Amino acid sequence: MFLTCDPDGDLVLVLIRELEQEGTNEVAVSGEVAESLSKEVYMASEDVHMLVSSRHMSLASPVFRAMFQRNNFKEGRELAANGKAEISLPDDGPDAFAILMCIIHGRNRSVPRRVDLDLLSRISTLVDKYQLHEVVEVMSDRWISQLEPELPEEFTDDLLPWLSISWIFEKPSVFKEVTRIAERQSNGRIGEDRDDIPIPNRVLDAIQERRVTAITDAYSIVETILNTGEHHCTAPP
Repeated sequence: MFLTCDPDGDLVLVLIRELEQEGTNEVAVSGEVAESLSKEVYMASEDVHMLVSSRHMSLASPVFRAMFQRNNFKEGRELAANGKAEISLPDDGPDAFAILMCIIHGRNRSVPRRVDLDLLSRISTLVDKYQLHEVVEVMSDRWISQLEPELPEEFTDDLLPWLSISWIFEKPSVFKEVTRIAERQSNGRIGEDRDDIPIPNRVLDAIQERRVTAITDAYSIVETILNTGEHHCTAPP
């Protein structure tokens, strides 16, 4: 697959799209192929090439700007020597990355006006990785405002993506609500099994500390009531 963000681009980015494919197991009976006995799902992949402008990338991202300087990385030396370069980005999801490239290159009609939570979470991860906060601010504000009515009211699998999104895009009201739920309803330190979501450890540690403090205070209150004998029912007859 080839995506052209800038027809005059000098940089080809190579990403990998994981594909789920279904295969069949067949057996031969009396020299003939019998009907399939079972089906298996296996992962395949395809390369996604994106033709982009190194100048646009440098203006949008300090990470890419540093990469393209000839004295820092081989990509910069290759770009300076040949006027073009190819960079492999195997860890970046092509769907989210393509949206960011369209924003950076001003291809506004190719930018979705609405995204789901999973895609926004993947976009936010790339925004954090490449420091693209300013260039996506208008669209991220729009996407978040559309999804905000779906903000969970209890601890679910959606809470951690919301925590990451609200932290990366600096949405204090959403962040406050999400951390409140995490502190009150989580069963332990959150984020232990999600290396793909970029939330600083200091944030996760602070949530856990406040959670433990609240539990300790609650136990202390219960212990005081039990020790003083003030645990009788006070409701009016």
